[in-house]
Order: sequence, then structure tokens, then C-alpha cells
Amino acid sequence: MDDNFSFDVATSLVQYSGYASPTLLPPSQARLLQLWDDIGVPHAPAKQLFSESLTITGFLVDSAAMTITLPEQACAELVAAIRSFLSDAPRRRRPLREWQRLIGWINWGLNVQPLLRPALQSSYAKISGMSIPHAPIYVNARVTRDLLFIASIFAKHGGIHLMRASSWGPNDADLVVFCDACLTGMAFWIPALSLAFVSDCPGAPVGLEDNIFWFEVLTVLAALEWVHEHLSPLPTRLAIYTDNLNTVQMFDSFRAIRCFDKLLLSACELLIASNIDLRVWHIAGQHNTVADALSRGLFHVARQQPLRQPWTYDRLVCEHAVALGHAIDKSTRVTYTSHLQSYLTFCKIHAFPIDPTVDTLSFFVVFMCHHIKPVSVDSYLSGICNQLEHLFPYIRDNRRSSLVSRTLKGCKRLSNTPPSRKLPLSVEHILMLLNTFPDTSYDNLLFHAIVISGFFGLHRLGKLVDPDRPDLHNWRKTIKRSSVHLFEDNFSYVLPTHKADPHHLGSHVIISSDHPDVNPTRIFAAYLRARDAKFRFQPALWITSDGRVPTRSWFISRLRRVLPSSYAGHSLRAGGATYFAARGWSDDRIQALGRWSSEAYRIYIRENPVILQALLHGRVLQRS
Repeated sequence: MDDNFSFDVATSLVQYSGYASPTLLPPSQARLLQLWDDIGVPHAPAKQLFSESLTITGFLVDSAAMTITLPEQACAELVAAIRSFLSDAPRRRRPLREWQRLIGWINWGLNVQPLLRPALQSSYAKISGMSIPHAPIYVNARVTRDLLFIASIFAKHGGIHLMRASSWGPNDADLVVFCDACLTGMAFWIPALSLAFVSDCPGAPVGLEDNIFWFEVLTVLAALEWVHEHLSPLPTRLAIYTDNLNTVQMFDSFRAIRCFDKLLLSACELLIASNIDLRVWHIAGQHNTVADALSRGLFHVARQQPLRQPWTYDRLVCEHAVALGHAIDKSTRVTYTSHLQSYLTFCKIHAFPIDPTVDTLSFFVVFMCHHIKPVSVDSYLSGICNQLEHLFPYIRDNRRSSLVSRTLKGCKRLSNTPPSRKLPLSVEHILMLLNTFPDTSYDNLLFHAIVISGFFGLHRLGKLVDPDRPDLHNWRKTIKRSSVHLFEDNFSYVLPTHKADPHHLGSHVIISSDHPDVNPTRIFAAYLRARDAKFRFQPALWITSDGRVPTRSWFISRLRRVLPSSYAGHSLRAGGATYFAARGWSDDRIQALGRWSSEAYRIYIRENPVILQALLHGRVLQRS
């Protein structure tokens, strides 16, 4: 009789008395041995093994980690056997028994890499109908490709299989993608991310130019590759819908006819590398209208209002909470939370109730103005109002009360100090930065493009790069490559959001080449060429050489190599405003380019003497 393996829950061991000396075993194992004793099945003590991890037919099965592992030595031997089978074959032929031996060995390895099953199709096809053990069978190019693919996966990813639930439905998916294709275009869209991607159909293999099945499979593969390359963390369970039943059948059975096997193997490689559990399901064409319209270039149809299904009450509550959570920006929420913590600490150490009465708020103002600038205390009050308004609806009325306002005004008279602003960059500084970082590397080209865009586009640095804290990253605020328009004398892109855009409609930023000392368009075009050659399918405009959106520290570290700490990210915006003021631009024109609200811009000009002097000087020159 062959060995038998099973499992049991971790409980107390029981005594089995069938051997010469009593043995402690798991309850199920002891009962099985008693059954074998009753029916006369022989068994030996040396075979009665149990543990959280056991070696079973050469695999290490770990019930705690839920993994099945092929030892490194066994994995290396399998890879060597595959490569020897291909390289040492006399006249590229091997006898049937060697084929069977290798296929059996690989099948054994599929216990830890089950997604490699499609790569054995060509080998099974070669030995189909063969029965003479020593008959030589030719090793063709397709078999060579598939076996080398198997060897490369075992060599690169080893042999570790993570056990997990294989039965799950649409409601369990972490991400859902809808795909469709026609003979002129392909498209997939991700409703949860409000993202859609469209492409013309590429050249197909000979004989498949009019085969819609090939393009449908390619679209599913493109969607899978995009998820693998661009999402972090990756979804554990990915559902892809397509209205092509052949595509569904191929991914469901993991078998492909010739000419489609390369696409299936590419999908296998992505799934193994990402550990994504993929399901490709069918959706009726009449319900796949958005992806269908996108693939045909009917963007106006894709934008039309779809049929809206009613939501459950639980979903309404959940979405309502999510919307409230996004009422303010992530970074603003962190700042407001810090302000609230300061208020709560103040109340605690002074034994005041948390209730924000007029007296409590005025006491808080006096206390904080002795520790921080009174201007900052004004911002603290705004954050406290935002965080406590749902508990104390009257807090804003108390904040605007005469006592609190006059207390803050008095503290400003007593304790205010002149603001310390970062110095503005000049064109000479821009040229110095461009010369210090020559355009011989990709990251230098990126740095050049960000510098000239921030300077001539009057950007805050935070609109061009991500914060250093990953939890504050916001994809909706990232400038997209698809919004770029490049011409000989100017370029433009869409800034998704900024402080003066409360409705988040975005603003078109246009930067011209009409500058005597530097040509922004040429610098931007050089970066764009390098970026598109290296990261053609990345959606973000600004991408570092490692495929990530640059962070603030990435930019500042380069700036610090050339300029002292008196220059920082805001120096780009201040320097650009100074530059345009010196050229005689009117204040409303600079205001529009810099996307300032009118009041904020007047304060900015009045409080920055450098810009004020440049503005007056430029206007005098313009009149003369």
C-alpha cells in the first residue's frame, strides 16, 4: 500500500497502544491506525509522522505558513535536467522513455508551480500516440521554447507555492477590469480607479490579422500587465471581464491552441511573478458598453450615463464615509489632526473641558502665541474647527466671536515677527542648475524638466513631485502624460488640482519658448523623448529612472548640491513670478499664470519686496 497523508486540527495528542511502546499521535491519525488494525492493514511506527511541517514526496509542506516548497537542490536539479535534455540531444532527438521521464519529473514540480501547465502542451503533443520506448522523437522549436520557459521560471522564482482559497466570486475580487477589442482597437477600463486605456490594434501574427479572438486575449494580457506594473499593493484577487467566450475558456482551462500559447505563457509569467489570483469571466456584450465603445473610438458613447443600479444601505453608508474622508486633502488632514492634538493637550494640562467655548478658545490663543507664531495660531484654529465641527456645530461661531478675534489680534501685535521666506531663483540660478547636471543621464533630464516647468509655470514644488511620506501620495494630483501637448514654440499639460481650484476641474499650464536665456520647450522635449522611450506605458508625466514619481526629497537633494538652504521648493514659484515681473508683465497676467486667488496674490506681492521691486522696474522699462 502507498503512503497516506492527511491533516488534523491542532489539539491534544492521544495515546495509541498498537505498537510495542505506547505512542502519542493526533486523534485522527490514531483512529486511522485503529481502523487499519481492525481490517488487518499492516503499518510500521517509522511511518507515523506528524508535525506542522512535513516532507511529502520531496516537498516541504508547512501548515503554519500554508506553503508547499520544493527544496533549492531539487529545483536546481530539475532545471539542469531540462537544459541537458535540450542541449545534449543527439541530432535534436530523444527516445520516448526520456521524454516520459522528463515530463513526469516536470509534472511533479507542477505541485509548486501549477501555472506552468500550459508550457507542457507542446511536449504532450509530441509524444501523443507514441508507444515504442526507444523510438527517437524530434525536439522542435516550440518544445524548446516551452521547456526553457519552465526552466527559467524555476530558476528565477524557485519552488514555493502559497496555498489559498481557490473558490471565490465577483464580490470577493480586490479589483475588477472590463476588456473588449475589435479589429481596429483594444480597450480596458477600471471603474474603481476611474481609468481607461485605449490602443490601436498592433500587428498580429501571420494568418491572425482578422482573428478577433487574438486581440481579445491580447487585451486581457495588457490589462493584467498594467495591473502588475502600476498598482501597489497588488490586488490578491483580480477579476477581468470580457464578452469573448473563447478567451474565457482559454484562461479557465489554461490551455491554448497554437499561435495563442505565447500570450498564455506571458500571462502565466506575470501571475507567477505577482502572485495574483486571476479569474477571467464572461460578460454579455450589451453590459460591456463602456469597454466596447472605447475599443471602437466612440468616446462620446463611453461617457454617456450608464444604467444605474440601486445600492444597498451599507454601501451608501460606506461611500458616504469615504466622501467625507476626502473632503480635505490628505496632507491637510494630517496637519489639522496635529492642530486638534495641540488643543486636546492644552485642555488636558489645564483641566478644561473639551467643549470649545469662547473663553476656552481665547485662552488657547493666548497660550499658543507664547510658543509659536500668532499667524500659525490662526491656522490652528481653522484646523480645530474642521476637526470638531461635527461634535460642536457652534465652534465656528465661537471662533469668529469678538473675544477670540480681539485676543488673536492683540497677540499678533505683541508677538508677531517678520516672515522668513525662501529666496527666489533667478535665470542665472536656472542656468547654473542645468550646467551642474548635464543631460547625460535620464534623471538629470527629469530634473531639468521639473526645474523649468516649476520656474516658468509658477508651480509649487508639491504640484510637480510626491510628498516624502507614502501615505500622503495622491494619484489624482499627479500630472498625466496623456495631458501633454508639445509644439515647436510651446508645450502644455493639465495640472489636475491646486488651491485656487475648489471644484478640481484642473488647469491648462502653457509654457512658451519666448525667453532669451533658456528654451523651456527644448529642455522639456528632451526629457519627454527619454521618458517615452523608457516608460512608454507609464501614465504619470514625471517618472524617475526607477519607475517612480519623484519625491520632494529627490528634488531638494539635487538642489542642495548647488544652492544653499535659503533656496527651496517655493523658490521656483517665487523666482518665476520675479522673472515675469521684471519682464514687465502686468500683475493680473502673472496672477493668472500662477493660479493665485486675487487676495492671495495681492498679499504675496505686497509682502515680497523683491517681486515688488522687479514689478515696478519692469513696468517703468515697459513705459519708456
